[in-house]
Amino acid sequence: MDDDRGGEIVKLLENIINSSRVGVETARGLESAILESFPDADDDERFEELLHILASYNPEGGAYMYDGSALVEESRRVLSLLKN
Repeated sequence: MDDDRGGEIVKLLENIINSSRVGVETARGLESAILESFPDADDDERFEELLHILASYNPEGGAYMYDGSALVEESRRVLSLLKN
């Protein structure tokens, strides 16, 4: 992982975890950063679920959508994997 790009992903994950409300733009920014750094992220078990959540993210949730709490929970899991 490129240190600059990896640092950007870690920073975005930390921002999501520490935010009271995560906007769609923030979620899309994280999705883009992951896919740029890891072109095969869809097949990487560290990122598969997070990318699925990001693609179906709405802060309030809804039918077939993930809400902020699901995004925060998965962001915590991915962050712990990246920091180890």
